[in-house]
Amino acid sequence: MKSAFEYVMEMGEKNELGKYVGYWIAVVDNKIVAKEKNAREAYAKAKALHPDKVPFIMKLPAENVMLL
Repeated sequence: MKSAFEYVMEMGEKNELGKYVGYWIAVVDNKIVAKEKNAREAYAKAKALHPDKVPFIMKLPAENVMLL
C-alpha cells in the first residue's frame, strides 16, 4: 500500500488536486477526507470521521512547488 504522501503526489500527477489548491487536506487510508482553510480544522474533521486513525495533513500551495 502506498503512503498518503505518495497518494497525494500521484493525484497531482493526474491533475486531480485543483479543487484542493490553497487548502489543508487530511488523508486517511489513501482518501482525502477533509479540506479546510487551516490545519487544525482539517485534522479535527479527519479525527471525527476516523477516530482510530492518524491522518496525514498537508497544505496544497497555490503556486507550483518543487520537492528536491
